[in-house]
Amino acid sequence: MNRRLTFLLMIPLVLLAACQPAPAAPLPTDTLPAPTITTAATEPAAGPEPDLTPTEPPAASPEPDRVDAPPGLALTGSLPLEYPSRLAWSADGTEFAVLHGGGVTVYDAASLNELAAHAPEDPGTVYDLSGARLIALVRDDQIHLVDVTTGETRQTIIPAVPMVPQAELSEDGALLATLSGDYPLSADLWDTATGEHLAALSGFETASPVAQASLPPGGRWLVWTARATLQLQDLESGELGPAFHHEDFISAWDLSRDGAWLVTAAVGTVSAGEFLPTLFLWDPASGEARSQIEIQEAITAAALSPDGRWLAAGHPDGVSLWDTDSLEQLDRAETAGMVSALAFSPDGKTLLAAGESGLLVFMLSSGE
Repeated sequence: MNRRLTFLLMIPLVLLAACQPAPAAPLPTDTLPAPTITTAATEPAAGPEPDLTPTEPPAASPEPDRVDAPPGLALTGSLPLEYPSRLAWSADGTEFAVLHGGGVTVYDAASLNELAAHAPEDPGTVYDLSGARLIALVRDDQIHLVDVTTGETRQTIIPAVPMVPQAELSEDGALLATLSGDYPLSADLWDTATGEHLAALSGFETASPVAQASLPPGGRWLVWTARATLQLQDLESGELGPAFHHEDFISAWDLSRDGAWLVTAAVGTVSAGEFLPTLFLWDPASGEARSQIEIQEAITAAALSPDGRWLAAGHPDGVSLWDTDSLEQLDRAETAGMVSALAFSPDGKTLLAAGESGLLVFMLSSGE
């Protein structure tokens, strides 16, 4: 009875369990979609997120043209000339003339093509050349002014008194300066077109038996040099300017085209008590020293840019370029031998260097 009753009571329990839903089987984890993480709802509002895609840096604004930009020396051409010793630019800068062992040659400044040439019987008689294709030959106390293009003598000048065998032409070839052999020392000025004697400038005093009178570009000054002294003289008034004295012989000098800067090169005593080659910068009007640059090598040539901002110096094995304001060396170009002459173009963008390497042509790069 009891066993039967127990069986009857278990039947409802079994039926109740069968009616419950089966528990869901867990899904495999690799079938779950990856969660999407949204940061906008949790980060503070600070505008849109930046675009992190790599981009090229913005192009720099072009530098304006600056004539003051410190330049460098870029060699752009050369001519294999023997013993080039003197240089002369035309006033417009389109051509230049070179005095060398074979005579005088005129070149186009842009292409370096030969434009004209003249080879006298004795090249040693050529004492000067101008940028106007005119050369001065000195023979037997006579000056022969010869056209480089045609080879013809334009004018023959015979001084009334014995002269020192030298002659100096102005840049445009219109004026000739000769040095008398009499005392007191004087420089005679001549009109090259007519042969007329224009003036005799005197007053420069020196105990040296050797002196020179030069006509630098600019057309205003006669420059006297003798050993360790240099002095300017006004061509029109004849008035002498300040004298510039040095401890030792002047090895090179130049006057800027605008007449505002003068450079001389000589060995001198520097601040440390040493005796070194030095570039001296002067105010030609007042005679005051502006500054000086002490160099550890010989100075064989010097040239100022037309405005006096840049200074080039020649050495036994190179050319150096300097800033006359900061006195910093901007560049140095090596050469195969001594540099004997330097000349800036009228626009100041080209520098000629003559010497044992022949003729070298440098462009003043922008320095950027």
